[in-house]
Amino acid sequence: EMFVTPDGVWVVRITDTGSAPLPFRLRIDANEHVRVYLNSGVYAGPHEPWSATAAAAADTLLVTAVRPRSCTAVLAAAIDTAAPFVDVDGRACGTTRPAGTVTLFIAPASSYASPDGDPAGAAQAKASAARTRGFDALRAETAAWWQAFYSRSAVVLPDPDLATWYARSLWYLGVFFGETAIPPGCNGTS
Repeated sequence: EMFVTPDGVWVVRITDTGSAPLPFRLRIDANEHVRVYLNSGVYAGPHEPWSATAAAAADTLLVTAVRPRSCTAVLAAAIDTAAPFVDVDGRACGTTRPAGTVTLFIAPASSYASPDGDPAGAAQAKASAARTRGFDALRAETAAWWQAFYSRSAVVLPDPDLATWYARSLWYLGVFFGETAIPPGCNGTS
């Protein structure tokens, strides 16, 4: 189960079957060769590669990606499970026991968007606050956000296919205009 909260925290809950042989683990890496879309001019040449480091704090994995002459990007993954697992060297997190439930509260931050210059602290605070609020409370808040979004107006279309495309187009608007660090629909139109 997954959703993105109105505050831009990606919440992912994984529930294994009772026969799962291995515990769930998530590895977070930086894509070394991220490019700017529609490259031209100064951006047309290869970019210097990104590198990643990791740290841990209070059952939260913090992965920091840096590139020379660019901003710093941080992803914090706060873990809620009976037996949390954090591997700083492997940049992995999850649970130490198979056949259970693990919930990850994943929050991004960057040096560009962090007014105090501490993107790691901002990402960790956001992920930890989401974990404290819990899956059910955040899910209800997110459902209420979408309900309010869709309830602003109504259009009835007699053609079911056209009605489906209309509803989907409204969802795209919600994804793009949600004003969060991660759009409410996650990988919206991709």
